[in-house]
Amino acid sequence: MTLPSSFTSMGRLGSAGAGSLPHWMIEGENLRALSDLSELLAGSVDLIYLDPPYNTGDTGRSYLDSFGSNVEWKGFLAPRLRAALPLLTRTGVVVISVGDAGLAPLRGLADEIFGARNYLTTLIQQGGVRNSARFTGAGVDYMLVYGRDRLAMRRADVRWRERKPGVEEILRAGASAWSRSGHRADVATGHLRAWWRSREHAFARGLHEYCRVDSSGRVFRIGYLGAPHGTGGGRYDVMDPVRGRVVASPPADWVVSEHRMKQLIAEDRVEFHDDRDRVPSRKLFLDEMTTQAPLPTFEQRRDAGTLRLRQILGEHRFDHPKDPQVLARWFRMMAGRDALILDFFAGSGTTSDAVMLLNHQDGGSRRSVLITTNEVAPRDVASLTADGAARGDDRWEARGVFRNVLRPRIETLVSGIRPNGSMFSTGLLEQVEFFRMTEG
Repeated sequence: MTLPSSFTSMGRLGSAGAGSLPHWMIEGENLRALSDLSELLAGSVDLIYLDPPYNTGDTGRSYLDSFGSNVEWKGFLAPRLRAALPLLTRTGVVVISVGDAGLAPLRGLADEIFGARNYLTTLIQQGGVRNSARFTGAGVDYMLVYGRDRLAMRRADVRWRERKPGVEEILRAGASAWSRSGHRADVATGHLRAWWRSREHAFARGLHEYCRVDSSGRVFRIGYLGAPHGTGGGRYDVMDPVRGRVVASPPADWVVSEHRMKQLIAEDRVEFHDDRDRVPSRKLFLDEMTTQAPLPTFEQRRDAGTLRLRQILGEHRFDHPKDPQVLARWFRMMAGRDALILDFFAGSGTTSDAVMLLNHQDGGSRRSVLITTNEVAPRDVASLTADGAARGDDRWEARGVFRNVLRPRIETLVSGIRPNGSMFSTGLLEQVEFFRMTEG
């Protein structure tokens, strides 16, 4: 894909072995950029992440954060959100960060633009506690999430899942128990239960039930084969294939159909008991139950993003950047490994940091398109002006967010070398192209 002529390339960075399509970092006014990109990106963006100004009125931040009123703030956001909507795929999602004060007005605006029927959830991050607060400890951030078309997502069976914490450790313990047992299921189960005795409360609720090892060495728990409310797969006789007898039935229906029951028995997924009056159990294998639906609320310190950016650049250059680990977690669930992710309030470049982090972890080929102005922090304007600098001067522009924060951050991530020449890492197998929008 080639960008329109209104975008001038300002250099390319990356490894020859990286994917053929680079990430695009664009310096320019976002509404105009969205207009110029509309034809090129129409219907191709899998996820849009936005961290727009919160309208707190705080002039000490690294970016403009005051619009005078919610009406002005919504008037600023509305055309940009409308321009972004057609860029999404039918199953694409948009995620918008917002604080307490902006939550209600943003929800109303997003309902209007994306459709209330396409609202998916509100993610809530507890980022810290202020003991000086009058009523609660506060420190909460929100992410409103909408789909381009919720019905299309349902038809495509879109589901967000993440790895259950601790699963790998339990599976390793099961493998060790199986090896030590000489491949005897009863002995391996004893070893695994002994391992669990001091760890029952160290994992998520329910995982401690995976304390058995079957004859193939797989860790499992047992589940009830009866339908809990009497409406399941029907009533029929089940034969114990080893003991050659019909087993006890649940009070109501079996949980699966007779055909499915025969499949489970053939696959050794049913545990029969010596007691003929005991209903057999279903084996639920841990290696097939490794993921879970995410909770919409989570805790993560707010300063993690600040510490990460300071580590990358070797100094403090930007206030309150988002945490790429938080974004990466949700990006992984909401979009595929080859997703195109757009952020047109890109600020310090956290979105690309998160995308590259994911690619490095799982070998994905996600791409990011970031757009931001080269806005100078309000607190720096006075000092630059007093020093005789003016907008457009090299000294002024060098202090802008694109050239002073976003670009050096991305260059450091890809090359592994900080702006001061020190080593940050061995670099990443990514390609990036930087652009500036022409005047006009």
